Amino acid sequence: QVPFQRATHFCASVLARAQVRFVKVAALGRTRPPRKTGTRCVADVMRPGTDARRCVVKARIVPMNARGVKAARLHLAYIERDGVERDGSEGRLYGAGYEVDRAVLAEAIPGERHQFRFIVSPEDDVDLTQFTRDLMRNVEGDVGVRLQWGAVNHYDTDNPHAHVVVRGVDADGRQVWIDRAYITERMRWRAQHILTDELGPRLERD
Repeated sequence: QVPFQRATHFCASVLARAQVRFVKVAALGRTRPPRKTGTRCVADVMRPGTDARRCVVKARIVPMNARGVKAARLHLAYIERDGVERDGSEGRLYGAGYEVDRAVLAEAIPGERHQFRFIVSPEDDVDLTQFTRDLMRNVEGDVGVRLQWGAVNHYDTDNPHAHVVVRGVDADGRQVWIDRAYITERMRWRAQHILTDELGPRLERD
């Protein structure tokens, strides 16, 4: 190519790259439409202070393929096993209300891609059932979804905890997507806020 042709080609290339960059930058200010199959909407949760009550929240996401459905039923049977309640009886399943339909957690749901499992263990001795209900009600508010969930309390270890199972399809039949940041830290922060509001901040000697 002669110098003039190379210069023309170079200018066209620069303009093309600049146009692509402009489109990307302009798109940053747009609000993406909500997913038709679910949601990732998550409220911001303030990081607790150093005097906040402490709580451990462990999370696992399980794919609901053929193997996952079978594993989910075995997991439900495991958390309901004998000897885990405070009085040594078998685990009792509960949800947002006083009764929970076991089939909601045990039966396969068409289109469910994954299932969430949480272990919630507050440091303080609290009413674990009421605390878990308060936490899950707040979680629903944070993610903007009516969840299908159930829990069983375990008192057979030094640290009482609740096993919480959340279906990957919400009460309206949509896929449930929870932001990674919420699962890794903000759900724990929410639990700490609930405990601190209920029991007050930890004392300096604690």
